[in-house]
Amino acid sequence: MLTKIILPILKYIILFLIINCSNLNRLPNFLTLTRNTNKYTNNIDHNLKKYLISTNDLWISIDENNLQLKDLVDNEFKDTKYLLRKGELFEIIGAYPSIEKVELYLIYKPKAIHWVSAKFKKQKAMENFHIKPSYLEQSDLIYSKLLAAKYGGILIYENPDFKSKVLFKVNENENNWLWEIKPEFKNENPISFLSATEIKDRNFNKLGNWINISYKNINGYVFSSDVIPIAEHCSKIPIINNSKNFPKKESLINSYGDNIFYRYGLGDNLWGILIKGDKSYSFALTKTAYYCGERRKFHVVKIIDIKTFLSPNSMEFNATQEGGGIYCKNKEHLGTDMFIIYNEHIAKNDIKNTISIDTNTERIFELNSKKTSCEDICDKTDCD
Repeated sequence: MLTKIILPILKYIILFLIINCSNLNRLPNFLTLTRNTNKYTNNIDHNLKKYLISTNDLWISIDENNLQLKDLVDNEFKDTKYLLRKGELFEIIGAYPSIEKVELYLIYKPKAIHWVSAKFKKQKAMENFHIKPSYLEQSDLIYSKLLAAKYGGILIYENPDFKSKVLFKVNENENNWLWEIKPEFKNENPISFLSATEIKDRNFNKLGNWINISYKNINGYVFSSDVIPIAEHCSKIPIINNSKNFPKKESLINSYGDNIFYRYGLGDNLWGILIKGDKSYSFALTKTAYYCGERRKFHVVKIIDIKTFLSPNSMEFNATQEGGGIYCKNKEHLGTDMFIIYNEHIAKNDIKNTISIDTNTERIFELNSKKTSCEDICDKTDCD
């Protein structure tokens, strides 16, 4: 008798679950998650919080056309001057007007939040390709117990969690900054390093860990990708002095050291550095390891990839994105930048090395210089 009563009820329950689960499966996985658990809650306008959804996926646009991003102003969507470009990374952090009937996605890019049509093409970004580790450990602070912000204002959280209460925002005029050309060590309110936790997290495309700090009278947490150690006297770091031996991968060097022949920025805290020797030279791809408090000692970098080549008798060089009147191209060039080594005069047969720098994989590749062609733009137009 009991079985006759229970079985029909179970059938209705199973049927209900099948119908509802099938409806949920029509939606993207990230839209089936709970609302308002987004880690970027502290970064957005209070009026947008009702549109938030939980997210933990990095996406990449594969749409052929640039898409106009929109802002929500007084309950109306207005076009902005910003575009979502093909191949650009972003996170979907919200939906309008509701999770069930998506018309526009609220997307997050570093330092920017906008709306975009839900009809565009997208795919998940490969984490091993686009996600960059940016951890800080106790051993990274052997020369300093002070921290500086890498760029922009940084937030100090009550707990090691992006959804935690924000205790303080450190503004530009209150702390030393990495990008000052001639920095001075004048930290009236320094960010003091207390300990590096083992709590790991992701902030957009940066994997990192939470750092326990003190600032003014506040004890809180900052994310490792947002800060960098300050060395008050970089001369204490032994490897920065001029040496006849080229440094190896994982080495620390001063980017203004005597053996640094040339340096240029590649974005995302990456630097290309040419190290000159008597019979050879090295091209190193580096990341900033220490911000220096001394004048003219801009920063200490850590080598993440390096290639060494024989040096021509009379060497010239050109960073293709730097300009300078020389334009070069290579049919094999797949990286985001190139570095050309040539002998005195720009000519097809005079190019010694063509180096491709891939900022996604953070690797250096040598290309076939026979497929490199350069021209001096100043020969055609007056560069003066």
